[in-house]
Amino acid sequence: MIDSEYIQAVRSGNTAAFKPLVERYQQLVFRTVVGFLHHQEEAEDLTQEIFVKIWQSLDTFSGDSTISTWIYRITVNHSLNYLRQKKRNTLFSFAEELFQQLLNKSDEETIPEDELEARDRQI
Repeated sequence: MIDSEYIQAVRSGNTAAFKPLVERYQQLVFRTVVGFLHHQEEAEDLTQEIFVKIWQSLDTFSGDSTISTWIYRITVNHSLNYLRQKKRNTLFSFAEELFQQLLNKSDEETIPEDELEARDRQI
């Protein structure tokens, strides 16, 4: 079978027809993802996510390009989105940690309430 026949079979409800597509393009996807992430375990996880995305999007494949080009674009887009999200999360974690440190420092410098009351009575 050729790729278009597998796609048509999956669209017709033959879920087993997706397996040959995964087997055929798994290395392409994985190698592309590793090129972005440079981390094998993360790349393996993201490769799985990408094939879930491909499965969910198979009905949108129009056939204007080859299936390999379509899969490659999904892989690149998903990898870039993953890196952007990871960067955002890292930045957010850093900002949150910095804010916590400032709060803790502020708490340490706060004058206890009893001391403030004593100062007020002196005035």
